Amino acid sequence: MVDLRSVIDEAGGAARILSCGQPFAGAYMLPAVAWHLGRPLGGVRYCDFEPSTVFRSSPELGAAPEPFTLPAELNYRTTASSPTWEIRTACRPGPA
Repeated sequence: MVDLRSVIDEAGGAARILSCGQPFAGAYMLPAVAWHLGRPLGGVRYCDFEPSTVFRSSPELGAAPEPFTLPAELNYRTTASSPTWEIRTACRPGPA
């Protein structure tokens, strides 16, 4: 899980990721993501597609990353990646 720590750092760190809202990840990734963000297990959602940060990774070597698709209308952008992890973000606009 060293590269998970690296991609979190590359994305600006846990505080920056959490400032975008409650992150989400695939089912098998929830415990690792929560641990590395310093959050309880309930602090990371499972595949809830709303503006936030998504952690994507393959549950097994050679498999497609989870969650598989992200809504195009939310304009997720890749903020960090490694050979096994990808962090994509679509933050909600702040107050005017």
